Amino acid sequence: MSFDLGVWYPQKRIGNKEASELYARLCDGDTSGVVPHPAIDVFYAELTARLPVRARRQHRRDGMPRPDDSGEWRSSLHDGLYGFAGNLIRPGNLSSARFLGVQPGLVLDHIYSSHFSSTVGYFRFFTGDFLVQTPPGKNVGYLYAVLTSLF
Repeated sequence: MSFDLGVWYPQKRIGNKEASELYARLCDGDTSGVVPHPAIDVFYAELTARLPVRARRQHRRDGMPRPDDSGEWRSSLHDGLYGFAGNLIRPGNLSSARFLGVQPGLVLDHIYSSHFSSTVGYFRFFTGDFLVQTPPGKNVGYLYAVLTSLF
């Protein structure tokens, strides 16, 4: 599961409503309401130092299937949908919907040694409003397998 986090250093104390409005503007690319602050850089460095890329390997239960899911939204109404190569698949101006879809699945990890592991997963992506409004908005299922070698 994943989520997006917006962090900024306000020049003055603001309430929930004003913070929500500022966050929405930031998601749309409008940064006029904030200024850079060194405390944000320090916070980001501390956060990412505590959550390294390989943290997932340390917290999983070996050999136990685990459910996994994620919901996907466009942060901005101007966001398009892009392929792996960075090619535009669907431009953002075709719909005002933000919700792309939800992807529940099941993942099975196995650690053979400190240097070798495998992961197998099955996911089903259910299309949300943006994809339904910009055809073809079809649900899709997929199976994947990964072998990992650390050296």
